[in-house]
Amino acid sequence: MRRTGGREPWRVRGGRKPADVVVIGRGTRWGNPHTAEEHGTCAACAGDRHTRDEAVALYRQHLRERPDLVARARAELPGQTLWCPGCPPGVGPCHGDVLLAVVGGEDP
Repeated sequence: MRRTGGREPWRVRGGRKPADVVVIGRGTRWGNPHTAEEHGTCAACAGDRHTRDEAVALYRQHLRERPDLVARARAELPGQTLWCPGCPPGVGPCHGDVLLAVVGGEDP
């Protein structure tokens, strides 16, 4: 299992998303409801601005409050590649890193 992100490498003429890729961006069940400041203000926090580290910590808290989502992730995501459209590799922490750890058995 791994995490990747940024531009969609399969978005070429006639390209298809690989079957083992799960999109974890905002708007999906796996998305972080908290926005890092480089992406604007956080609608989940009434317009607050968060650093990337804060947004990731808030996602961890979100998972603590949603044991149903943790159980679903552990059932559905093992062996998948998690793709976050907002976080190219090497940009810093991503909520996908938290999700990978949780699927691997760590507590949120």
